[in-house]
Amino acid sequence: MGNLKRKFVTLCSTIFVLMFVLSTVSVSAVQGNTWTTMAAMATARSTNEVIAANGKIYAIGGYNGGYLNSIEEYDTVTDEWTSRASMTNTRRYFTVVLFNEKIYAIGGFDSKNYLSSLEEYTPEYPAPENLTAISGHGKVNLSWAASEGALSYNIKRSSEAGGPYTTIATGSAITYTDTTAVNGNTYYYVVSAVSYSNVESANSNEVSVTLPNIEETLEVVSVDKAKVGDEITADIVIHNSTNICAEDIKIAFDTSKLEFISAEGADGIKIYKEDNLTGGIRRYITASLGKANAANGDKILLKLTFKAKASGEAKIDIINGRIANNANLEKDIEEENCGEKTILIERNAYDVNRSGEFTLLDLGIAAWYFGDAAEDTDTSKYDADIVENGSIDDDDLTEIVRQILNNSNYAVI
Repeated sequence: MGNLKRKFVTLCSTIFVLMFVLSTVSVSAVQGNTWTTMAAMATARSTNEVIAANGKIYAIGGYNGGYLNSIEEYDTVTDEWTSRASMTNTRRYFTVVLFNEKIYAIGGFDSKNYLSSLEEYTPEYPAPENLTAISGHGKVNLSWAASEGALSYNIKRSSEAGGPYTTIATGSAITYTDTTAVNGNTYYYVVSAVSYSNVESANSNEVSVTLPNIEETLEVVSVDKAKVGDEITADIVIHNSTNICAEDIKIAFDTSKLEFISAEGADGIKIYKEDNLTGGIRRYITASLGKANAANGDKILLKLTFKAKASGEAKIDIINGRIANNANLEKDIEEENCGEKTILIERNAYDVNRSGEFTLLDLGIAAWYFGDAAEDTDTSKYDADIVENGSIDDDDLTEIVRQILNNSNYAVI
């Protein structure tokens, strides 16, 4: 047994015993009071050095009938040995040290001379595995398996398969959301790991993703029904947006059913131009106040307030819109992507002057408008067309009298 040399290495709570003789090399692992024979090295060697680094075991230099400068790396997970870059000098009877995740081979003998030289070896750190990408609207969600010994990860992107890649972010998490991706574009991603001593691994597997080319839309969001006299809020909302910072929008509404009250920009949005055009059309030029208020995804742009002044169906319609982002996009929204909202305005269920009950005053007001078309009455104050046939006539006055007689609060003279 004079040619036998044993080396002990502890890795992940397992003792690895490496036995080196000139004709054979074997590795045994001791864990849980058992011995397991592992894969042998490609090159038999003795009087070599062994060290654990980065989750791997390294057999370095030594002697097998000739002096060696070769290095083999053992993977405890796959039970495989891999040849790594050789040292410049052959060495036996030397010392190895692990410092800042690098291996240093110091001194030794090269068959002729005692050595004073020092060589440094940087182990190859494992690249992240199982990189996946899921596209969304204006974003890509990335995830990958953690790399042993990684302090951080570099997330890289390219517009071409195989690169060249640009590092777009660095972080310690094993997930990342790229919010700078643009709809309709294809991107290629890889991730590399960075160790505590700033050693970067090879890139992970490459993944590609094409973001859907989703068109921006404008929508009117409001109630489905309202009563005559109610105030109605209508929100102008943009959907599928990415960094939209400015808008030019025209909105039409039914002036026979709705009275315009006011308009204001939503949170972080300011109206810089408001025009009251003919025929119930209003124009608004708006802008976001800073990047934090740019429209991304769904965002309310405007809040319009109306008063319901007559019963029937009232439409609020975005007749056209133009948007711009923070860089190079300025486009008109297609007509089919400009929404509208129809609101059913219901007649007040109580009385003509909206006091809450029928009295002789209601009859007097309706009598004043007798023979007039309903649209010619002051619908902002009164609901004289009680029967709702388009005119103030005998049917309305008859119904009003019936309601007066049914009103227990109406004092009999």
